Amino acid sequence: MKMAFRVKTVLVETAEEGTQETPQPVPKTTTDQQPAPKAPPEKKVSRFFSSLTKSADEDDRKTARDPEPEKAAPAREPVKRNPKALGAAEAQDVLFEVIRANASGDEISVFIDVTNMAEENRNVALYDESYRWTKSKLTDTADKEYDVSQVVIWKGQQKTSMYEAGSRGIPIDPRTTQAVQLIFKKAPSNLKTIKKLAIHPYIYQRKIFWTWQEHDLVFQNVRMSR
Repeated sequence: MKMAFRVKTVLVETAEEGTQETPQPVPKTTTDQQPAPKAPPEKKVSRFFSSLTKSADEDDRKTARDPEPEKAAPAREPVKRNPKALGAAEAQDVLFEVIRANASGDEISVFIDVTNMAEENRNVALYDESYRWTKSKLTDTADKEYDVSQVVIWKGQQKTSMYEAGSRGIPIDPRTTQAVQLIFKKAPSNLKTIKKLAIHPYIYQRKIFWTWQEHDLVFQNVRMSR
């Protein structure tokens, strides 16, 4: 009985040993071989571009739905008028204000402010004896008329004659004022009131070509200052 058991045991152990797999040698890696670089994860890249496309589409839809309101142009302040003016009249968006009139010897000078109230340039001509065209006139209390002898444009202490200004007159920028002096020679020095003052401006504009219009602005009973 002992021998039979031992033989069986040896046979079983030998059979079990025969069924065991032979271990395979592990391949050696050399130091010259470098590991292959890892490819970036495709899912993350595609997800990144997908988020960008989604964001751009949302921005486009937002822009289409909610357009920004247009900004209104700032309101322009009205042109300031001289509250002490002796009279005022307008022609083609140009304001003419009589500031004062005074006599010196045998001359009467009328000072006016000319203001361009438009948003584009204007040229204003007030012709004197240097030109043959219609001029401004003064009428005294005896109904005697006097044509303007000389027109002077003032900028501070600098003066320019109408002859120097040229036939198209003085350029006036938008919403600016120009001081002008009208000199009437051989007028009565003891005049207290100008019965009628007719200012005759020519107003020039240029878009493609120069165009002009003339006007007759009448002021009654302009008092003289001393």
